[in-house]
Amino acid sequence: MFKTNLKTFITIGVVTSIFTLTGCAVTGQKIQKTVNLSSKKPKELVFPKTDPVTDKKITKDDISKLNYAYQIKKLSFYSHNRIKYNTLRVSKHTDNYEIGYYYQACCPASVVFKMPYKIEDNKLIFYYPKNYIYKGEKAPVTGIQTYPFNGIKNVINDFNNFIYPRLDKMTLYTNTYLLKGEIDSPYKADSVKANFDRKLKKYSDVYSKRVRLYGNSKYNYDDLRTNKNEVYAIKIGKYNYPAWIKVYPYHNGSKIEYTVIMPYEVYSYGKSTLTKEDVQKTKNLIESIAKE
Repeated sequence: MFKTNLKTFITIGVVTSIFTLTGCAVTGQKIQKTVNLSSKKPKELVFPKTDPVTDKKITKDDISKLNYAYQIKKLSFYSHNRIKYNTLRVSKHTDNYEIGYYYQACCPASVVFKMPYKIEDNKLIFYYPKNYIYKGEKAPVTGIQTYPFNGIKNVINDFNNFIYPRLDKMTLYTNTYLLKGEIDSPYKADSVKANFDRKLKKYSDVYSKRVRLYGNSKYNYDDLRTNKNEVYAIKIGKYNYPAWIKVYPYHNGSKIEYTVIMPYEVYSYGKSTLTKEDVQKTKNLIESIAKE
């Protein structure tokens, strides 16, 4: 009885395995097809003529050097779609961004879009892809085409719903403004230092990983983590900026030297997380505490 059941079990298992692994364990007929897409309105990133904080002129060459591959990938619903595709690749080329959805577990397949772009005056213009290229395979036994994406429509929807509509909402670029200066105060150094301690929080009290959004800063944020107890936090609006403030005895009073790191993001149409007014408020705050 046991042997009969075991034999039956093995037979069922083999048959099940064939249907389960068809097109995966054995390579089938390769498929490649190009599917045309209906056009959509272009998306524009509009750059200011000059940086809203530094007044530095923004040139066409500056825009051409920017790479939005990482931001485009972040727009996707990728993290929730691992069953549909387990790899999403975005790469910048001379005149397009290649956006590829890949399934590589058992039945290799891919859907690749080539999204054209061009720079016109102070605009970066993205154009909707004319088509996508699908690569897959037919199962070697049944000849049935495999769709590991749970249907290509899911991938098209991901691109249409999460990537393309949000391209004009991306960050144009990030920058860091370094505010440095010195102030003479009529008060003794100990008194001024005590005033800064009383008026400002230490950076260690407000430190957040959000500050590290600005990855192009030449300043080492790891060093901030290590020495954050020695750094003040200056809050302007909703952002806390790390400030090194040193107070020294000077003649009958004191001298204050300060360095404030002010990272910021610039968005389309010149919107920025930092303004010239914010910089001036920071200078005024430090001066008012030093002379209070």
